[in-house]
Amino acid sequence: MISKLYQFIKYKGIKEVIFRLINIVENKSGINYLKYFPVKLENVNNNLNNKIDNLLNTGRLKDFITKNGEFNFHKAGLNNIEYIIYNRKFKNYKFLNQLDGKNINKIWSLKHWSKLSIYKKDYDCRIIWELNRLYILYKFAFGYLKNEEEKYLEIYEKLIEEWIANNPPESGINWVNNLEIAIRSINIFWSFLLIIEGLDKKNKIKIEKLLTQHLKHLYKHINYTKVCITNNHLLGESAVLFYFGKILDNKKYIKKGKKIFFNEIERQFYDDGVNFEGSTGYHKFAVQFLVIVLSILDKDSKQFKKVSKILYKSLKFLQSISDENYIIPKIGDWDGGNVFKFNNKSSDNMKELIGFLNLFEKESVPESVGYKILFGNIEKVKNKNQIKNRDFQVYTKSGYIVDKKYNFILFRAGRHGLHGHCDQLSFVYKINGREFLIDPGSYIYNNKPKYRKYFRSTEAHNTLKINDIEQSEQLSNFQWAKTRDGKILNTVQEKKYSLMEAQINYGDKGFYHKRILINIFNSGIIVIDLLKGKNINEAKRFWHVNGSWNIKQEKNSLIFNIDGEKVFMQNIGCTVFKGNKEKFYGLRASEYANLEECYTLVENLETDNKNVLYIFPVIITEERRDYNIEKINDNLMIKFDSLNIEYKIKFQ
Repeated sequence: MISKLYQFIKYKGIKEVIFRLINIVENKSGINYLKYFPVKLENVNNNLNNKIDNLLNTGRLKDFITKNGEFNFHKAGLNNIEYIIYNRKFKNYKFLNQLDGKNINKIWSLKHWSKLSIYKKDYDCRIIWELNRLYILYKFAFGYLKNEEEKYLEIYEKLIEEWIANNPPESGINWVNNLEIAIRSINIFWSFLLIIEGLDKKNKIKIEKLLTQHLKHLYKHINYTKVCITNNHLLGESAVLFYFGKILDNKKYIKKGKKIFFNEIERQFYDDGVNFEGSTGYHKFAVQFLVIVLSILDKDSKQFKKVSKILYKSLKFLQSISDENYIIPKIGDWDGGNVFKFNNKSSDNMKELIGFLNLFEKESVPESVGYKILFGNIEKVKNKNQIKNRDFQVYTKSGYIVDKKYNFILFRAGRHGLHGHCDQLSFVYKINGREFLIDPGSYIYNNKPKYRKYFRSTEAHNTLKINDIEQSEQLSNFQWAKTRDGKILNTVQEKKYSLMEAQINYGDKGFYHKRILINIFNSGIIVIDLLKGKNINEAKRFWHVNGSWNIKQEKNSLIFNIDGEKVFMQNIGCTVFKGNKEKFYGLRASEYANLEECYTLVENLETDNKNVLYIFPVIITEERRDYNIEKINDNLMIKFDSLNIEYKIKFQ
């Protein structure tokens, strides 16, 4: 207990610990700072009328919705609302207050939010928070725009009414997290603007009051976030506070939100446009906050240029790591979360967000609903530094290499990040558009600590675990006691192959792990792991394969097949697991809070505890291939069919 307390103070710093104690005392004193004053949403800052006109310019949007088949609302009614989230289906307007058939206020109670613990043995608050971000309001706002039927207004008003009745100000689980309050504010406001013409005065006032309560809470408690949760939480809260400051011409909101937001975008995005969290899901999440702020800025301002520069690079990263169906791999923490969501597509589908590239490029992807809502009337941004779409892209600082030449590879080696996993030198691999090597995902955050620990671990990724040492040491469900970064050392692009090389150092342990991945076009890949250092007495290599393949083991090889398609893994001796709930091997979470079976292959690599160089190759191809890999002096000589590659071994 004392050791954990020491680690917590060491990790967080004494300043944060003191701030947390003060915050607890203040909240328990019962201070009521939420005195109602009306937010007159229809009387927004006159200088921003053009921005509001964009949100209310429903002509083009209505036409888009009418023509797009995914917006099919004719069956909607008060008692047959259908909404799916995390593969859970909800069918009536009371679902916002339900979790697994139980009223959330019976799970967490309606005590003041500061007295509630988010941790419950059988329930994860993350699920209820995602529901209560209120994306569903867009469904009925769009339904009203498309059909102008009163039933959509009725459902919209009923959902708002139910939410207010079950979530009194400052009470219950939906008031615990300041970022959730910020996100909900955006979705209430935007859906309100889309449906405003149909609402009567009584319902307008009801929504104004609800937003007031949210924004006052956000303004006060961002001080805590500024000290204690300096990641996407601080970015998001400051973005929303700044946004509403501009909308309402509230100087306090503008001053605080603006200062924090512009500091954070400098700190939280690398020069290559990638977010610093070590997670593709949280990169997507952070990008949405950039979109929100950009939508309210004067196009000719320095602030607009600064945000748009980062946003453009961030969107291009999403486009780069997307496959032909706009799907991105789930690297690092992944909870399927969005700030705003205008469609029913899966959480890993980036088509909606990538649609914002229309703001920057002449020939890009199809326009999206979000783009039409927020930027429908804005001319394209003058962008002299356009980034070309390439099959091979390297993001050195953040640590990603994407190779889409013939097949899809996303290789990870860079900064760890708070929402990162022990996934250095791991990669995912799709063959002919079909998942083969996968990242098993995150599964769940809050109520199953053993699962949480496994899915963040080295064993849950396509990499090596050496001497039973984790790449990074976990402190709690979200915190890390010690992290190790990977580093991209070299990339090569030739006519017949591409090569990527990366390394992770265990300097304090006296050894190194280097991985060389060679993509031989239209043939397959060669993976070569090199270990060097003293006292290497154990090494295990893990592979995680999509569970829909059939598998057959032969001597030193595996054969996978599905629908007549085959994949060979050569030079591999391993134990195969599927659905093992004791070790958690052979399990994946393709969506948050959902487990399904996959394959986990575990290789025990031979080491002898001597200070020598170990070389462990694996060949993954669509047909059996002849190959030979040998070390001559300081060089690796690689022969693959008629292809010869010479590589100089050098550890850094």
